[in-house]
Amino acid sequence: MRPVARPERVEPDREYRLLGVRLDFGGAFLRETKLGSQSAATTLFRVRSGDFIYSRLFAWRGAFGTLGDLHDGCHVSGEFPMFAVDPERLDPAFLLDWLQRPETLQAVEATCSGSTPLTRNRFKEPHFLALRIPLPPLSEQRRIVAWLDAIAETVRKVEGLAAASASQAADIVSGHVGALLGEPDLGVSGSMQPSRWVPLGELVTDVADRPHVTPRYVEDGIPFVTALNVAPGKLTFLGAKHITEADHQAFQRRAVAESGDVLITKDGTIGQTCLVDTDRQFSFFVSVALVKPKRGILDGAFLVAVLRTPYLQRRMAACARGDMIRHLVLREIAGLPVPILSIRDQAKVARIALQLGARIGETQSEAATRNVGADRLLASALGGVLQTPASA
Repeated sequence: MRPVARPERVEPDREYRLLGVRLDFGGAFLRETKLGSQSAATTLFRVRSGDFIYSRLFAWRGAFGTLGDLHDGCHVSGEFPMFAVDPERLDPAFLLDWLQRPETLQAVEATCSGSTPLTRNRFKEPHFLALRIPLPPLSEQRRIVAWLDAIAETVRKVEGLAAASASQAADIVSGHVGALLGEPDLGVSGSMQPSRWVPLGELVTDVADRPHVTPRYVEDGIPFVTALNVAPGKLTFLGAKHITEADHQAFQRRAVAESGDVLITKDGTIGQTCLVDTDRQFSFFVSVALVKPKRGILDGAFLVAVLRTPYLQRRMAACARGDMIRHLVLREIAGLPVPILSIRDQAKVARIALQLGARIGETQSEAATRNVGADRLLASALGGVLQTPASA
């Protein structure tokens, strides 16, 4: 980046459109229009579309922005430094996203701290230019920006769900994950642009169900999980029946559910999924399939998020067979396509889905505080995707 300045001597009879920069990355805006004779300044600075601008006084409050066509030809005072961005090295939107990271804003605020807790120093140009920003390739910068834009759009939708039902909430989360990963059957590319999709069977050690028998239920014993216990995204033992230790041991010979595995409903209700997030012993009915991801290759929480996307839900519905009761056979589950991402990116997707779900829960239970989670989600996402080694 390089500083730019287009000083113009103020003419008393000329009308000037003066810009300001909103706090919290709200961008530039037309603050007022006045004659030169009404201005105390003797010099103003003309702006151009594409300039990067910030407020010296309120940089610590996120007063940064990029100027658009509507701002072209307007003016600012000397309190608003401007810069030209090298378009071959830095995407301005990526720069803005990076500046929003809590760590970056804390560094800016530390520089602006005055001699007392209530005073602030100006954030001058040398301070701004001394900031060290990660600089991945331009294509990667744009991918990150698209990802964060998708998250922000989903947050806006979530904030409007003051009284959303659980199913509507799940649809919002799965739709967002689908936007990240894409919908190959519709020819839609996701913002994360997975390199390819492969059959689930290549990424797991087993896809299994239980013996096709109904056990003997007892008052106190091992929990027996059915499709009713596979809540959207979360395993629950609420209302579960119990079986004897002997039956449980017999069922264990086929497959053992462990923390990090995934359950999928496959009979009647098709495609409900949840992560096994407990070390508690349990058995499960034939209506539920157990999927065991290869550790270090496929993240279980990511798989749950993927299986809940519109694309995979349509795929499972199309593969189900039966007239009265629909069934999804294990072979079809193993053949479900899964996007290939690094284990780190898988964890990011899973974390975002979890945070969106948690935010929706907050919105449903406490509509009055529905803005609380947005900054937290975006800050977490920014921190997660912008951890690239520093460069000048």
